Amino acid sequence: DGPRVQPLLLRFCGLAGAWLEHLCADSAAAADACAALPASTLTDVFALLVLFARKDPQALVASEVAAPLVSRCACRWVGRQALASSPFVRFTAAELLETLVQMDEHAARLAGS
Repeated sequence: DGPRVQPLLLRFCGLAGAWLEHLCADSAAAADACAALPASTLTDVFALLVLFARKDPQALVASEVAAPLVSRCACRWVGRQALASSPFVRFTAAELLETLVQMDEHAARLAGS
């Protein structure tokens, strides 16, 4: 069932990321709303993306939701201390970005050989 579930998980990540971006737009009210969210709201989405990057990077690269999710959601949350007050949330977002950089570096090495 793994290959059949993968697109659904990626779609879920995309929807959750879009919802978080909408909910936590740049405003004081958004900061209050985001402060009420459990940390797992973000960390679970990021952990799924890390899992895809490590286990099936081609599925992640081929997904239409991955690029906007990483660029709009993960990158934004790393530096937004007011919205991601938990160091664990910021660490998980940074881990996702590091994993994606490693994935790109590996692909570049393979293309160069």
